[in-house]
Amino acid sequence: MRVRVLVTRDGSIYSISKEALSTASDLFRLSILHAEAEDLEPIIQLANVRPSTYKIFDEWLRSGSLPADNIDWDRIRISSGDEDDPMDDEPLVTALTRAYIFAYRYSIPIFQNEVRNHIMHLVLYTHIPPWFYALRLAYRKLPRGDALFTFLGDVHCKSSSTGGNIWMEDWLEDEDDEQDKRVRLEQLPQRLLRELLAGTADKVKDDPAWFFRPINPCEYHGHYSESQRKECGRRKIDEYMMDAVHEI
Repeated sequence: MRVRVLVTRDGSIYSISKEALSTASDLFRLSILHAEAEDLEPIIQLANVRPSTYKIFDEWLRSGSLPADNIDWDRIRISSGDEDDPMDDEPLVTALTRAYIFAYRYSIPIFQNEVRNHIMHLVLYTHIPPWFYALRLAYRKLPRGDALFTFLGDVHCKSSSTGGNIWMEDWLEDEDDEQDKRVRLEQLPQRLLRELLAGTADKVKDDPAWFFRPINPCEYHGHYSESQRKECGRRKIDEYMMDAVHEI
């Protein structure tokens, strides 16, 4: 059985299998069951969702893949009719943050976890700071203590410190687009900056070397036990070894 998904922002309609949607989200499953109980055609209506945000989810649902780079993101954005903000330094990270927020809103836990891990991989290994738009989105749309918001805040604080990533310092010192930088910095809510400062002070108080420690992705995975953390570490070692084999 197929279920129609309506993205109200542009009126686009997608046809997805009932099983795939129900498995992905309890919220979607309950909506479908409610419609069937009323003898109505199940239609999932998504309000205030960007077409490109749903497109990321739709492609993941069908193929299990997420946009890997800016070229991949441009393909999704253009096909969805969305535009990037020209002031955004990292539109792919921002787009994936929107997808994460979408997953949080509509209770799609597996997708949410995979998007979070993908963002962390991009931020730590391929995309240099800053990610002000993504950080601001996470601050406004996610609860305090959320793993992605905490991660983005931590990595910005570490990157901005004298013991952190030199790329952030280079960005701040480069005078080629000083006016643009000032605008982007001013767009960060003052309350967010105060919360980051207070949170960082607490972490440094507990661990004076916190600024100098590399980000450990496991700290943001939400493991419930030490055995889960160890299993995650073993998987990371296996993935590293596989990557090394492929490079050879």
